[in-house]
Amino acid sequence: MKIIFLICCMIISLGNLQSHAQIHDSTSKKYYTDDKAKSLFLKSKRQKSTAWILMAGGVGLATAGVISGTNSNSFSDNSLENAGALVLVGIAGCVASIPFFISSGKNKRKANIILKPETFRYDAGPKINTLAIGMQVNL
Repeated sequence: MKIIFLICCMIISLGNLQSHAQIHDSTSKKYYTDDKAKSLFLKSKRQKSTAWILMAGGVGLATAGVISGTNSNSFSDNSLENAGALVLVGIAGCVASIPFFISSGKNKRKANIILKPETFRYDAGPKINTLAIGMQVNL
């Protein structure tokens, strides 16, 4: 049971480290002050990485639990209990990755909306055969 507890703590701390990793490049100052779209793309990338780590860890733990539960020579209560706990922790890791995938997609969509060049055309007044007044605004 101690091993399962240590594995759970390790998975939680790995996900926490990934989501709060620091940036060590020359654009980090620009990232925090200037470019909103760039920050949203970077945030999306981090969230997606965290989600994949949680998903892979969850699948690995669930697979290990199933394998250890089916391959144990003696079906004692302790070995089946440990295998069941591994499967449950693995499923919990997979479920915990879902909000990270969702928020990653939302942030990526927001950044694409910011960067997407759209044109809006407004024609002022009624159209006259000889004169058309219009204004084009880039959003």
